Amino acid sequence: MSKVNFDILLTEAIDNLYEQTKAKLGNLEKFTNEDGKIPFGISRDWSKAQPSLREIGMSDELVDDILKRFEQSSFGSLRQAKNGDWIVEGLTWGTKAPDFANDNSDACCFTEKFTMQATGTATPVRYLCFKDCETRLDRLMKEKMHFKQGDLINIFQRLGMSYEEAEQFMAWYTFAFIVQRHIVQGMLNFQGQGLRPFAGVAEMMSHPGVTPIDASGSVIGAFRQVACYLDVLDRQGANYKIYVHPLTLRGIKSEIVPGKDGKLPEGWAINGESITFKGIPFGKSYHLPYDMETTMTGEAYVIDLARVEALTEHPLFVPQSSIHTVRTEDTSKPGCEVICDKYENFGLVHTNSHVSHLLVANIPLDSTCPAVVFTRIQGLLTGLNPFPMATIPAPAGEVIP
Repeated sequence: MSKVNFDILLTEAIDNLYEQTKAKLGNLEKFTNEDGKIPFGISRDWSKAQPSLREIGMSDELVDDILKRFEQSSFGSLRQAKNGDWIVEGLTWGTKAPDFANDNSDACCFTEKFTMQATGTATPVRYLCFKDCETRLDRLMKEKMHFKQGDLINIFQRLGMSYEEAEQFMAWYTFAFIVQRHIVQGMLNFQGQGLRPFAGVAEMMSHPGVTPIDASGSVIGAFRQVACYLDVLDRQGANYKIYVHPLTLRGIKSEIVPGKDGKLPEGWAINGESITFKGIPFGKSYHLPYDMETTMTGEAYVIDLARVEALTEHPLFVPQSSIHTVRTEDTSKPGCEVICDKYENFGLVHTNSHVSHLLVANIPLDSTCPAVVFTRIQGLLTGLNPFPMATIPAPAGEVIP
């Protein structure tokens, strides 16, 4: 089978697929399946269908700001540790002051000098993969089945692909979304709920070197502490940005209001929908923590972008040349064979200075926006689905099958 080239930007990939398949459609037999469970919905006119809500997915500001290939790393070195893990080391150095505890000024000359010290952190590389399997007969049949122009309900299958091409495209897209989520939410000691062990931004921000600040008493007071810390740190070349979930940003904005003198609190500026603190911009990510069930709070990651990198072997949308197809003979399956396409990537998020970052916790969410308001559109908040559906409650007494 000849594969469609997905190794280009999303919109370009769709246009490319269209151009490759349009000329062939007139000569291909069209199949429909009125009763079967075809994955993308054929035999109904979906030409005027719109996304249930909106796209939230493949543009995450935090990931966009830190993602690089291994070869583009600005700091850190890759090596294999004694336990077999592949790690990236971030090294820093400084000086140790002389010990003047016993200096009683009775000596004519000082005898101790500053000494050089070095320290480092080791972050393990972790592997992620997605496997898309089907029987040989299923693959053959899906290659023959083609959509009609009115059959499709979203941008990925609107342009006359075969079912096989559409499913490959969706697998490619799904794995990109999985990797993106791990870059932000990955933890080395947690797996489940759609996550595998991975050193993501969440792992970095849980390090004891990251300074925590509690905003439960006052958002303005918490960010004054951030200002105090950064004023003392005063590192040349720093490039700070504050990342929050959109709900957390709304909560912050609700607190930053002009005082009796008509001025905003010190350090804050608002320009239209944009907000900054001491000139530091805010960025949004749907993958960042917030709690609307119990605490009604969110978190802010104050990150020095000059000190953090997300390194992966491939871009989020892996090159088609990296997709491995594995065939396994199985006489119990139609076609006597199971075919699996395996998508894989590996990487980590690392920093060479945990003390350059701050975690502002317990930021109150906007009290005028309780969880019940979002019941029907909660999929837009979680970051788990790039095209979430509206969740409509069943009428009283009605049972949803």
